[in-house]
Amino acid sequence: MSPELGQSGNVLVTFIRYAKIILLNTGRRLLLWGRGILLWWQGRKFRKACRVLGEQVIASLDGGEVNPLLTEAVKDSLDKARAVKAVRDRHLEAAAALRQKMAEAWASLRQEKED
Repeated sequence: MSPELGQSGNVLVTFIRYAKIILLNTGRRLLLWGRGILLWWQGRKFRKACRVLGEQVIASLDGGEVNPLLTEAVKDSLDKARAVKAVRDRHLEAAAALRQKMAEAWASLRQEKED
């Protein structure tokens, strides 16, 4: 086997590795884009839940309630805001995990190149 043939085989293997990483990272970028839309939507829901919570607290205080957090309406609003925040935090963690996978994929290629 001639050295030129072995070298062209290495070039092909390297090209296939880069193509695979690029395709995987493109898919991951699309997932990140979708997660970004979900995060935007969850942020809107969280801001609305906080606004409703504030309105409930003010309404309770105007109604003469000494501790507005003891009323059912305020408790329900607070629980809803916490639930929306928990979902948003899960989406943030998933997006961070995708970014980490992308970084690791490129790092593995750089490490193979150095070896």
